[in-house]
Amino acid sequence: MNMKKNALKILLSLFVLLLGLGAAGAFGFSGTGDYEDNRAKLLSYIIRQNLLMGHYSHKAMDDELSRGAFDLYLKQLDFQKRFLLQDDVAKLKGYSESIDDELNRAQIELPNVAALIMKARIPKVQAMTSELLDRGFKFDIKETLETDPEKL
Repeated sequence: MNMKKNALKILLSLFVLLLGLGAAGAFGFSGTGDYEDNRAKLLSYIIRQNLLMGHYSHKAMDDELSRGAFDLYLKQLDFQKRFLLQDDVAKLKGYSESIDDELNRAQIELPNVAALIMKARIPKVQAMTSELLDRGFKFDIKETLETDPEKL
């Protein structure tokens, strides 16, 4: 049983890694052009083939697999919960059961949407950080900071 659980984790990690490759290209994504379309089709083909034929347990491409992959993807996208707002997460959750459908259609949307959100959020967080650092620190005030992503 534990071996099956580990195999599923490895499979989902591969799935998320390949989705991440799509997101890496999407940071320069313009939303148009044959290059992006062909790249998405190739990535979806590779992922789909590996899931259907390359894995020893031949995992089904269904909503359950999509949900598991989405959870891992979201954790890896903003693992310290520094960038995404609740609205962003809600928007991305709309894709939580459609990853399998995207792969079957050869149109991967989730990494592109996530990349565009991150592209907008990162500069905002950088500006906020600079502003906070410019204010200076008051060491006589008792404050706490939660650093555990699971508790955030």
